Amino acid sequence: MAMPVGWLLTRSHLGLRAAAGRAGLDREVHWAHAIELDDPAPWLTGGELVLTTGLRLPADPEPRREYIARLDGGGAAALGFGVGLSHPAIPADLLDAAEERGLPVLEVPLATPFAAVTRAVADRLADERMREIQQTVRHQERMARAAIESGVGGVVRTLARSTGGQALVVSPGGAVLAAEPRDDPRSAGLAGRVAAELARRRPPGVRFALTADDEHGHLIVQSLAAASVRRGCLALATPRAPAPADRLLLSHAASLLALELERPRDARAVERRVRATLLRLLAEGGLDPAAVDAHVLPLGLRGDQRVAAFAGYAADARSAAAAAEEACARIGAPYLLDAADGARGADGGADRGGETVVVVPAGDAADAAREWAALVRTDAGPPPHVGIGAAAALRDVAASLRQARFALRMARDEGRPSVDFAELGVFSLLFGERAGVSAAAVAAAVLDPLVAHDGARNGELLASLDAFLRHNGTWEAAAAEVGVHRHTLRHRMRRVEELTGRRLDSARDRAEFLIALAARDVGAPPGRTGRS
Repeated sequence: MAMPVGWLLTRSHLGLRAAAGRAGLDREVHWAHAIELDDPAPWLTGGELVLTTGLRLPADPEPRREYIARLDGGGAAALGFGVGLSHPAIPADLLDAAEERGLPVLEVPLATPFAAVTRAVADRLADERMREIQQTVRHQERMARAAIESGVGGVVRTLARSTGGQALVVSPGGAVLAAEPRDDPRSAGLAGRVAAELARRRPPGVRFALTADDEHGHLIVQSLAAASVRRGCLALATPRAPAPADRLLLSHAASLLALELERPRDARAVERRVRATLLRLLAEGGLDPAAVDAHVLPLGLRGDQRVAAFAGYAADARSAAAAAEEACARIGAPYLLDAADGARGADGGADRGGETVVVVPAGDAADAAREWAALVRTDAGPPPHVGIGAAAALRDVAASLRQARFALRMARDEGRPSVDFAELGVFSLLFGERAGVSAAAVAAAVLDPLVAHDGARNGELLASLDAFLRHNGTWEAAAAEVGVHRHTLRHRMRRVEELTGRRLDSARDRAEFLIALAARDVGAPPGRTGRS
C-alpha cells in the first residue's frame, strides 16, 4: 500500500507546501513518522515520510547536506519539515541539497501537528487496503464463475489478467493444459522454466510450492493436488514478487483448479450429455425461446449472445470430442458440444461419421477451431478438417451449424485444413445470416473490383467476362463478340482473376461470377442493365 508524495499537497486542511524536490513528488509514501534524530537512516525501511522540526539538525551547512544524503540513501520518500519552532524557515542549504537529489521537502506550518499528517497518511493507506480487499474479492468471484463456465482455461485466464502476469497449468507429465496469454511464445518459455525448476528442485511429496527469481522475473509453481494425488502444477510468472493480494488469488486459483481436475468421470459424462442435448434442442427449435437462458446460463452462455459454430472432422471421433473440450478449456470459452460419432447430427441430419460440432462465443470460434485441429492432428492419420459458421444469436444457432457443416464439406472436398463460411463470398451472402440481401449487394461482393477497374481505366473487363461466360469459355466466339483478339481476351480474363481472387477454371468460381452478373442485372435501375 502506498501513495504518491504529491497526494499530500492536495489535502488542503494540512496546508503543506512543496519547498524543494518537486521532481520527486511521484515517490511512493508507505508510512509517515516523526524522527528527531540527526541520523534517522538506520531506522528507515524505505518509503517513509520523515517528519522533523529540525531540533537535532546540525548548524553547519555541510552536515545538513549529509543529513539529506543519508535520508535519500535510506530510501525516504520525502522530508516533512515543521517550521515555527526550532527553525522559522527551512534552511536554504538543506533545500539546495534536497533539490539536487530530487528528494521532496514539504513545509509543514506551525498550525499543523505532525499527528494530523500521520493520520492523513494512515487513513489513505487504510482506504487503499480496503479497495485492494474489495478488488481481491471481486477477482475471486470472477474466478469462481470462470471455473464453472470455462473450467481450467477460465481460471488460468482470470488469474493472469488479475495479477498482470503469465499463468499456465501443466499435467504431471509436463503437457500444457491451459495458458494465458494463449498462442504466445512467452507461454512456451514459461513452460520450459517450470520444467527446468521442477527438474532442478525435485520437490518431495504431493503438495509443494516453489519460488524462483531470475532474469525473467519472479516465478511461483504450486502443486495441484486433491485426495492425495497430484493432478498437475500451476505456475504464475510476474515481473516482480507478487503482492500479498496476488498470492491470495494464486492460492484461490490452485484450489479451484485442483477441484476441477479431480471431478469424477461420471459427472463429466453427465455434463457432456447435457451440453449435447441442449445443442440438439436449440438446433431443432425444441426449446421455448423464453426458456433458453434458464438452460444455458449455468454453462456460461446467454440466449441473446452472439455465438458461432465450428464443425471438425477427424478419424477418431471420440478423441476429437475430448479435444474439443480441452480446446475450449485452454482458451477459457464456454461451449456447447455434440460429437456425432456416426449418429444423427446436432441439426437432425444424417450420419455425420467422425464429426464434432462446437458452439462458442463468436469471438472465440477461430481460436477454438485452431486449438482443436492442433490437438487431434497426428503424424500417422489423415489431417483434420474444420468448417466455421457465421455469427448468430444462440437462439438461432441452427443457421451457424448448417454453415459450419457446409464449410467443412468444402474443406474436405478441396483438401483444405479450414474453411470459414464468412469468407465464401456469394455463398455467404445467399445462405448466411443476411439471406434475402439485395441483388446489388450480391453483385458487389464479386464484381466491385471489376467495376472500380473499368471506371478508372475506361475498361471492359465486365463486358468481356460476361461474353466469356455466356459463350461457355469459347475464346474465339467471346472475343468476336467483344471485338478483340482472343489473346487480348485471355489477358483480360487473367486480370479478372487477379482482381477478384477467383479462377475461371473452377466450376464454383464460375458459378459465383454467373450469379453475381445476374444479380447485377436484377439490381440495376429500371430501363438499364447492370452491364450497360
